[in-house]
Amino acid sequence: MVRLVLSDSRLTRVRKEAERLAVLVREKLFAAGMPAHVFDARPCSLPRLRNRYRFEVVLVFESGPQMLTGVDALRREQLLGAHVQVFTVDVDPVSLQ
Repeated sequence: MVRLVLSDSRLTRVRKEAERLAVLVREKLFAAGMPAHVFDARPCSLPRLRNRYRFEVVLVFESGPQMLTGVDALRREQLLGAHVQVFTVDVDPVSLQ
């Protein structure tokens, strides 16, 4: 599992960027034939932290190697980024096993 967390002081910016990112990631992984489930953008469990609104896009892969391949492909295409103040890629280490 990979969480892409976007944070910004402006709610409309972070929501639109998260929605845009979810669509782009879903299209790229599908075009590359990578089996992954990309959840729609949604507010984080702590939707506001340090005066920033936070949204997340969650990616679930079938295995650790597929996750690494998928993240590498997204990085090569420069899709691991957004026009927000803070962008974080949170990889769940348990799913790497």
